[in-house]
Amino acid sequence: MVHGDILRGVAMALAEQTALRASQALTAVGIPHIFLKGLPVALTLRAERGFRDVDLLVAWRDFPLARRVLIAEGFREGKGQHTLHSSALGSPLRASPDLDLQAWLGYPLLPRGGMEALLQGARWVKAGDGSIPVPSELDLGCMAALYAVRERFRPEAAPLLEDLQHCIALHGADVLALRARELGLTRYLEVAMDPIYHPWAGRLRYLDARFPRVLSALPALLADGWRGLVSFLVAAALLAFEHVARKFLPRD
Repeated sequence: MVHGDILRGVAMALAEQTALRASQALTAVGIPHIFLKGLPVALTLRAERGFRDVDLLVAWRDFPLARRVLIAEGFREGKGQHTLHSSALGSPLRASPDLDLQAWLGYPLLPRGGMEALLQGARWVKAGDGSIPVPSELDLGCMAALYAVRERFRPEAAPLLEDLQHCIALHGADVLALRARELGLTRYLEVAMDPIYHPWAGRLRYLDARFPRVLSALPALLADGWRGLVSFLVAAALLAFEHVARKFLPRD
């Protein structure tokens, strides 16, 4: 047990230093950014929260420059790890988790207000020997709901559902629902909280192996009315364009 705690502590310290290095590089060139999912949750909500990589979100317009800045900083991009909206970057620190640079959350019109909405509630928390920007606790709960639906409640979604329940325990479901409404994520929260929606995950298994992950949110998107449908269609069109254009993407 002690040995495991030491290993987790070392892994956490490396992840913090990786995040801090990326944050400082982006801050130096004036690129707004915010960390999502596992690392911020571990820093602010649940110290025992595990994660496989460090998720970093930037605005879509800033993505090409952010990618170049991080590569110049020593982050390594593997072959085939660059898409129009994301880049998997190996950390300059040995044995540290990779950095997942994202320019959207899978659905370009969600959350309502995009980066600006998340940055409004952001706070800087200690990481390593510096600090990094992370969402508010309520926004972490909303993002957990969004990603849990995106993961179709597969085993990978278990930590996200735990994050959501922890946030509800701290702030209450009603308070979280108000923030979800502000972000346009009400349906995602409802789907993540209500087991009656879970059968959708099973019904979409056939599509899961054949279409982009954006289809995972189809029930919640359609339930959100025209706005959700437009978001789904835009995301699907962009992913289709990316699939066709992938071979022509620059590899600088």
